[in-house]
Parts: sequence; C-alpha cells; structure tokens
Amino acid sequence: MSSGWIFVWLPVLLILTWLANAVVVSEISGWRALSLCFTANAPPSGTALPEHVLGIGPGPGLVRALNRRRTRLFRILPSTSGLYLDAGSPHRFRWPPLLIPWNNVRVTSQRNILGSESFELCLGRSSVYVTVTPQAFRDIAPFLTASAAQQAVEAAGRTSS
Repeated sequence: MSSGWIFVWLPVLLILTWLANAVVVSEISGWRALSLCFTANAPPSGTALPEHVLGIGPGPGLVRALNRRRTRLFRILPSTSGLYLDAGSPHRFRWPPLLIPWNNVRVTSQRNILGSESFELCLGRSSVYVTVTPQAFRDIAPFLTASAAQQAVEAAGRTSS
C-alpha cells in the first residue's frame, strides 16, 4: 500500500472531526435546545456586535468553560423583535441563527473578575446562559427594561381581570 492514501484520508478525517465537534458542543452548550424554539429566518435590522459574546453554556458556572474559542465567532444584535445571536458562517453546522424574544431574556448576574466586567443573561426556559461584554450589555439594557415594563403591564392586566 502506498503512502499516498494519507493525502486523501487526512482531510476527510479532519472534516469529520470538525463536524463531530460542532455537534457535541452544540448539544452541550444548549444552543440546539434554543434552536428548536427560537430559530431566526433572517437577521433583524440593526447594528451587529461581533466578538461581544464571552461565553455560552448550560449553567452559570459552565458558561466560560465552554466555547471559549468559539465565542469570538458570535455576533449579537439587539433589536425590537428580540436578541439575535449568530455564529460565524464556517461554524453554522448545528448552530443556526437565533432570535430570542425579550420576554425570554433575563439578566442573572454582573461579574467583575480581575478587572474584567461581564454580564450574564439567561435565555429561554432551557436555562442557557450567555455572557456578554459591558458594551453589548449597554446596547441590550434598554430592550430588557422595555420588556420588563411590558411584562409588568401584562401581569397587571391579568390580575385586574
């Protein structure tokens, strides 16, 4: 058998490994669970914030441990219709774009570790956490406030009926 087979099978093996990694990390991080409910058809209008996602994971303690290198690939876009999250184009396999309505986004904590500030958001009912930079949070905060006010009005309407 000639040694030329490695030039054929090595690229195939690398691609299969990359795809398997995408599947596993999508499942572990909770992205797939979110995509079942909140898949976006098209990005909303607005200015996307690339490289402002610091971590994504299934729980507050695991957020920074998972996807540390992948997080630079995510774009976050706050809009009136919700919070849009998108992975970079070469990493879209099992990572469809998400549009999460504001009533499914809540702030869980603000952290300051070694002078690096971040904000943690819980997305959906599946308890997937995303950590964002202060700049991204400043752009997200007005929508969260409006959503909280809307939820209070709806709750008041239900109790007065």
